[in-house]
Amino acid sequence: MIQHELAVIGLGPLGAHALRSAARRGIDAVGLELRPAPGHEDGAAGGRTRIFRLAYKEGAEWVPALRESLQVWQDLAARSPEPLLHPCGTLTIGDPDHPDLAATIASARASGVGLEVLAAAAAAERWPQHRFGPGEVALFDPAGALLRAPAAVRATVADARAGGATVHTDTRVTGLVAERGGVVVHRTGGDPVRAGRVLVAVGAWLDELVPALATEIERRRAVSHWFAGSGDPAATAPERFPAGLRRSGGDGDLSFFPAVDGRGVKVNLHARKQVVDRAERTGLRIEDALSDRVTAAVRDHLPALDPRWCRREPYVESYTPDLRPLLGPAPGSPGVVVLGGGSGQAFKSAPALGRIAVDLALGGTPLPTDHPLTRAPGGAATARPAPPPLREDHT
Repeated sequence: MIQHELAVIGLGPLGAHALRSAARRGIDAVGLELRPAPGHEDGAAGGRTRIFRLAYKEGAEWVPALRESLQVWQDLAARSPEPLLHPCGTLTIGDPDHPDLAATIASARASGVGLEVLAAAAAAERWPQHRFGPGEVALFDPAGALLRAPAAVRATVADARAGGATVHTDTRVTGLVAERGGVVVHRTGGDPVRAGRVLVAVGAWLDELVPALATEIERRRAVSHWFAGSGDPAATAPERFPAGLRRSGGDGDLSFFPAVDGRGVKVNLHARKQVVDRAERTGLRIEDALSDRVTAAVRDHLPALDPRWCRREPYVESYTPDLRPLLGPAPGSPGVVVLGGGSGQAFKSAPALGRIAVDLALGGTPLPTDHPLTRAPGGAATARPAPPPLREDHT
């Protein structure tokens, strides 16, 4: 007998928003999470913070999904008992002819997103925490924000529960078996769960449940470093230090995140990430040579920070070949839909992607009438021609 209309496996940002979307529609949905509580930092909530940009260099076709997602994030933030969204705006710093800055300007114009363009002198006066090179500019997106990743996931799951969803934590799914009218989800620590449809959103653990996709998802190590401010603590708080990206070439290609949780300012280099063979971060090493590069970048570009890092952490993300999330029916698994491979890009748009995944799983609006942003299992872009491949960033 079918117990639930939809089972969502994995309650990271994508799975949590799918579960929330289903619950808010009145769908009988159950979520199953491997860890004891949602919001763990082994996967897509690792590194603690994420940048939300509306002026999006990856293309104007993302903006409808981002606008939808921003409304959800704002709604959750207004009701969450812990802070999860800082409306600090976002910066993109670099030469105005750099492809990423040109793409940001073009995307903002095409989608009607407000964007301020400041020359180096004006930008340095407004944000003295940064060092601006000759000819560099700052693009300021006032709609941008900073998300606290673990808190955002916790708030999303709590809202799903409040909407009627069932949640099982500390539960490992061991197999999916199609049966008449649905799918049996075998798990540890409890009886099997029977659902009409199953959505698998387990990130870097995807190949464990859908082995046919092992070659379509690559696990990569992400590394975050934190730095203390060298002066007034308020100078690196969100109110005065927007989150953002820099494109100054070499290790001057990085992202920066204001201090919000006592750890200091986070800085990530935008360089190709090391491929790893497991999803857990336990035992992952960080080379001192990498930390030395981050230290040098901070010394060169962020004079408001003490260039000696005070904390560094790794975690694992899942990537697809063209850096677009994987969304579609799981090969050889009737009744199962996959959503994963966020490639360091999907957190900010997780509310929209989760909603779309539920549409697809339950036979609603055909994907991607509104959001041609994903790739189907098997390697093909969904429905419409996809935009050019994205640069590998962690933002």
